[in-house]
Amino acid sequence: AARVVSFAMDAGQELTDHSAPRPAVVQMLEGELSFTTAGEQHELSAGDVVYLAPNERHALVARTPCRFVLVLVTLQ
Repeated sequence: AARVVSFAMDAGQELTDHSAPRPAVVQMLEGELSFTTAGEQHELSAGDVVYLAPNERHALVARTPCRFVLVLVTLQ
């Protein structure tokens, strides 16, 4: 019912604007990340969680070396 993907990024690495066709949850494990969605930029750090609705566009840039988990939820 879900796909879990672990990411590790070095400072300065980025994922450009994109979306996913299903709901997603991002949980920060360590480091700092600049996360942009709905035209607003948010600074995330360890323990922060973001929910993304299906097809919600977003982008991110690692401010420091960081690790986070992406959970893609399968709707039945």
